[in-house]
Amino acid sequence: SGSLRTFEIVKALRAAGHHVTFVSHGGKDQEQYAFALQQLGVETYAPNLGGMQACTDKVREVLSQLRYDVAFLSFWDIVEEYAPIIRELSPATEIIADSVDLHYLREARGAELEKSATLADRAKDTRKRELAVYEASDAVVVVSEQEKTQLEQDARPKRIEVVGNIHRIRANPPGIDGRDGLFFVGNFQHPPNADGVRWFCNEVWPLVRKKHPAIEFRVVGYQSKQTLASDRWDGVEVVGHVPHLDAEMDRARAMVAPLRYGAGVKGKIGESMSAGLPLVTTSVGAEGMGIEDGRDAFVADDPVAFAEAVCRLVEDDEAWQRLRRNGRELARRLLSVQEVRGEAARVFSGSSGAPRWRLPMASIVLLNWNGLDWTRTCIESVRADTSYPAEIIVIDNGSTDGSLDYLQSLEGIRLIANPKNRGFAGGVNQGLAAARGDWIVLLNNDTVVTEGWL
Repeated sequence: SGSLRTFEIVKALRAAGHHVTFVSHGGKDQEQYAFALQQLGVETYAPNLGGMQACTDKVREVLSQLRYDVAFLSFWDIVEEYAPIIRELSPATEIIADSVDLHYLREARGAELEKSATLADRAKDTRKRELAVYEASDAVVVVSEQEKTQLEQDARPKRIEVVGNIHRIRANPPGIDGRDGLFFVGNFQHPPNADGVRWFCNEVWPLVRKKHPAIEFRVVGYQSKQTLASDRWDGVEVVGHVPHLDAEMDRARAMVAPLRYGAGVKGKIGESMSAGLPLVTTSVGAEGMGIEDGRDAFVADDPVAFAEAVCRLVEDDEAWQRLRRNGRELARRLLSVQEVRGEAARVFSGSSGAPRWRLPMASIVLLNWNGLDWTRTCIESVRADTSYPAEIIVIDNGSTDGSLDYLQSLEGIRLIANPKNRGFAGGVNQGLAAARGDWIVLLNNDTVVTEGWL
């Protein structure tokens, strides 16, 4: 949920006319997401294989080339790493630390749950370093009023702002008919997710299955298969990562979010309510959102109460409809793109408030006719080595070699598919007419570009 929130904040900044430079510290599938940012006109750098040193070098390079009004740094450890470099090279730049959640609070809760002295010591160290980072920043962004209050008690940052999670409210999600089973989603590199699923399956699930022997539970999320590889429960399917959640949410009768510890606002809660899927969660899962038990969701912390709430959602259509209706309305009030974009605008107006200049966007026009291998290699090189804001427009001139299937499978390109070959000039003219950039680049499909080419 943190990445989705960051993406929407970037979109809000671009919509307001700000120039945005995005430097990725790491992560999976960087090429795919880098191109999505470039399509927005974001100057994007994703040093995929070089590790921390490559990222540090890129930050130094970027700061040497342009004066920035604001540096928005996500996660306290990223602030700890890069704020000194920004202070050194660009002392006038305002540093905004985006907490995403209060890590020290989450770690302390986990240590208490596990009754672990080792984890408690680690949480204390995190607290000391994290709070020092926030106090040294020009502003701190948190995800809820609850976390703002907590941070005000624990430290003395110069300014604290709230920017909540962002979810797109689905207009017409499927109704109750045909739905069956329970659903969970989460990144299993995040320890509270694995802990919550194991607690639910060991303590709650047997009680639910005793009353509903045929019910099934689907667990979705990055690294879920690897994390739960040695766990076995009847009626539980660990699905793994899926690219889109709509199909999973549309088939389920209810979402469960059995989180026993954590911090911040939980993305899975907002995602579920935005999609019209009623849910059962814990007090930890519900915090920071103003959820009322029985009105917006069912909230329970012990196994028996949690199982009873799940069974009620399975059995009681009226309760299901009430939670769906009220949950979507709560999400609309707190988590919609329009609401949170307003919050983000307030945060960034704390500096100059004026739109930043933007780099002109390039339109890269590529013509293909039965050149699948060349075109694939060309597009891959463009995506890997284009940091300048750009769109890719591909005109396929009636190919019969599988090119069209490949091009249609790509996200983030603009495809013009001609049923017949319109020739070189005809195809290129289509691309020129479709181009939205300030500059147009006509690129042969047998070209392989290298870093810095544009």
